[in-house]
Amino acid sequence: MSEKIFVLCVDDEPNVLQSYRRALRNEPYQTLFAKNGYEAIEILKNNSIQVVVTDFRMAGMNGIELLKEVKKTDSSIICAILSGYADEKTVQEALAAGDIRRFLLKPIDNDELRKEIKELLAFYK
Repeated sequence: MSEKIFVLCVDDEPNVLQSYRRALRNEPYQTLFAKNGYEAIEILKNNSIQVVVTDFRMAGMNGIELLKEVKKTDSSIICAILSGYADEKTVQEALAAGDIRRFLLKPIDNDELRKEIKELLAFYK
């Protein structure tokens, strides 16, 4: 019996989360969604997550802060940041935060999102 695979997508924009839901609904892994970092942490407490893909700029807890908490929970989780801001400072801050596998640019099309998650899952295995 194979282990169930979980991917957590986090974004504070409801329309973005809805587009991720549509893009990932037929994938061979279970996708969970959180509308902010605090909700994501609660999901992490109750599920065995393999990959987290989070928005960089969110109210309350930004993506870097969230991923630091993710790594405290389970250092084996593979992490990626999505951002609509590709300035050098943003990218450097994200990468300096540690163990982020991908810095992805928004908007991201459905095919690219699925491809990136597939590659992130390959890192987990």
